[in-house]
Amino acid sequence: MEILQAQINHAEELASLANEAFPGYPFRYVFSKEGVETAIQNGEYRVVMTDDERLVGSAVLGLDDSPMSEVKRVMVHPDYRSNGVASKLTSHLCQVAKQNQKIPTQK
Repeated sequence: MEILQAQINHAEELASLANEAFPGYPFRYVFSKEGVETAIQNGEYRVVMTDDERLVGSAVLGLDDSPMSEVKRVMVHPDYRSNGVASKLTSHLCQVAKQNQKIPTQK
C-alpha cells in the first residue's frame, strides 16, 4: 500500500469512500465529488492510501496559521479496517505537520 497526496482525479473515489466509511458525518461536502474537488482545489491537505486497485483510506491535515495542526477526517474503507491503515495515515500526517514546523494534534 502507498500513501499519496490527494489529487482532483481522486475526488469521485474519495466521495464514494466517505459514503462507505463515514456515515452520518455532518459536513455533507465530503460525500460529493464536487465538494471534494472544491476542497482540494482550495488547498485542503489530504492524503490517500491505495492498494493496487482502489483507495482504502484518507485523512486530512489542517495547515493554517496556528502553531498546531489537526489530523482529521481519517476514513478507512470497511474492508480494510483493523489493518493499520488509520495508524499509517495518522503517522504520515504527523510527520508532515512536524516538517511544516507544526505541533500535530488529533481530536
